[in-house]
Amino acid sequence: MSARKAASIIGRKKGSAAHSYATLGLFARYAFAEGLAIEAGVENLLDEEYAPHLAERSRVSASDVPPLERLPGPGRGVWARVTAQF
Repeated sequence: MSARKAASIIGRKKGSAAHSYATLGLFARYAFAEGLAIEAGVENLLDEEYAPHLAERSRVSASDVPPLERLPGPGRGVWARVTAQF
């Protein structure tokens, strides 16, 4: 594929509309004492597959994502933290 043809394909796909999506997040906080708390959350609770409109495009042919397709958004993520204020 020539560089000119590749640039033409990228330019055409870059302006294409993205599919709509929604993700669900869950967040909890428990205060042990004044100034001390633990927080936890889950992002993309339903593990929805999506590709943000402004996501980069795959440039590698040896990948799960075909070349020139949008890279997928992150799957389910879990996090926790302890906060302290003095």
